Amino acid sequence: MNEITGTYRGGHVELAAAVDWPDGTHVTVQPNMDDDDPPGTRLPSVELADGKTLPWSDTPEFRQALLEQMDRREAVELTAAEEAEWQAARQWYRDHNMAVVRREMGLDP
Repeated sequence: MNEITGTYRGGHVELAAAVDWPDGTHVTVQPNMDDDDPPGTRLPSVELADGKTLPWSDTPEFRQALLEQMDRREAVELTAAEEAEWQAARQWYRDHNMAVVRREMGLDP
């Protein structure tokens, strides 16, 4: 048996069937995500110039194609009001995180 499905629950993968692999067998686990899965839970893919999609892989070729795809994207330009709102949100996030860390370290009540 070369491939088997399973389900991730409670920090473990439950295989759909028993296997006779020896202990210590290295495996690769990759989620099968649906189009309606929450954003940020899918592995990235790259749209190539010829319209084909290159699925995620940890290879120099994929990383190069991903960088090229990023370079083809149009830069985001914010209005002055959008920039101010974004900077205010960043500052709030910094302040909030600092307060939480200080409180957890016992530096602030």
